[in-house]
Amino acid sequence: MSRKNGLVTRGITVVIVVVVLTSGVSVQAALRQVPGQYANIQAALNAAAGGDEVVLAQGTYTGKNNRNLDFGGKAVLVRSSNPKDPAVVATTVIDCLGSASAPRRAATLNCSSDVYEAGLAGLTITGAYDPEGAVVCDVASTPVIRDCVIHANNASGIAGRASSAARIVDCRIENNVTNGNGGGINLVLECQPAIERCVIRGNNGAKGGGVYCYQGWPEVLDSEISGNYAENGGAIYWEDSGVSLAGCTVAGNSAQLGAGVYGLSNIYYDTSAIRNCVISGNPSGDGRQVSLAVSAFRQHTDTLAVSYSLIQGGQQGVSAPEGWTLNWQGGNLAGNVDAGFAGANGADGKWDTWQDNDYRLSSGSACVDAGDPAGSYAGKTDAAGQVRLVGAKVDVGAYEAVAIGLPVALVGDINSDGHVDVVDLMSLSGAFGSSKGQAKYDALCDFNGDDAVDVTDLMMLADNWGV
Repeated sequence: MSRKNGLVTRGITVVIVVVVLTSGVSVQAALRQVPGQYANIQAALNAAAGGDEVVLAQGTYTGKNNRNLDFGGKAVLVRSSNPKDPAVVATTVIDCLGSASAPRRAATLNCSSDVYEAGLAGLTITGAYDPEGAVVCDVASTPVIRDCVIHANNASGIAGRASSAARIVDCRIENNVTNGNGGGINLVLECQPAIERCVIRGNNGAKGGGVYCYQGWPEVLDSEISGNYAENGGAIYWEDSGVSLAGCTVAGNSAQLGAGVYGLSNIYYDTSAIRNCVISGNPSGDGRQVSLAVSAFRQHTDTLAVSYSLIQGGQQGVSAPEGWTLNWQGGNLAGNVDAGFAGANGADGKWDTWQDNDYRLSSGSACVDAGDPAGSYAGKTDAAGQVRLVGAKVDVGAYEAVAIGLPVALVGDINSDGHVDVVDLMSLSGAFGSSKGQAKYDALCDFNGDDAVDVTDLMMLADNWGV
């Protein structure tokens, strides 16, 4: 059995997700309202067909048919009335009311987003008590979990079963505790999730307080992983996995070994990569931010590539024994450089009380404009929803230090009236196609700061249209 470049060459099922865009075909999806049309969420799911959306009115949903939800394999989206409004998300709650004597989870997502978006959006999920997870992505499923708050569960926040490939976007996964692995996210056996713009903090697990991965290939982008605890791998623990971290901030986590990252090489050969990341301020028993280890069964040498990143202690901040190759590439900041966080100790002056810690970059941070200049950042946003690229180069970590001064919901609000509407579109239209130095160029319309008002800026305005 062997793996090359993260591809498995043994007998497994490869799941390929194909997004089909059809033209000339009209599909009328139904909006199934709870409780307006259906007394509970499961009743709406039972009645739904592929492409339908189950829309929950604001309120707290408890009871038998509002937890342990089963999608029945159908491509259905269960969402709040406005997933992009934090106030709506906070007041649209699935409370599992679980306990040791009554184990409960929110949902098993046995659905796939191959043609329709299927999964969860804009919900708060709490109160689960489950040995696997508050939300479980079933075998070979491809659900989306977006704009959700998953917190205060006695379970992993999200669990991915074998060969699942969830897309976890713009979520807050915090204060979840499990006796198993992966307090925030637990991934096993060929999982290939995309985790984007998430905040994973304050979680506890045996291995991998924030994220645990066994034989998988997660991609974690533009996310903050902070304040988590585990025996090994306070923020992230992986074994026999090819993990990609890009544009992430890993800080304030604690563990005996590898408070930031713990990687174990076992049977297979894998390559992992850390790019444009800050891994700093993670106290561990071995004094390392990243601890790499090998098992007695190791058959191959794994590789960790690090580029354009700040790892506290530099190469000395990484423990890489025989059985690992540390590929220390270009662009890395010196290990004694201060990350320049806005408030790593929070208002109370304590690094280990994660609720008030602020891991955004201060304007004087050495991480500003120190990221990989060859990356593709057009139209992307950071963990706070701000424009991902401000200035000539991207910043290192999950956050851009210098934003355009608008919160994410108001990107596109050119006239600062609190709305993104036709007035803003007219202003953008007047500057469209111009570059810095030309007469009609307007910096207020250049949302991503690339000195041009173009289709990227138009798309960013469109994302918040009507807010």
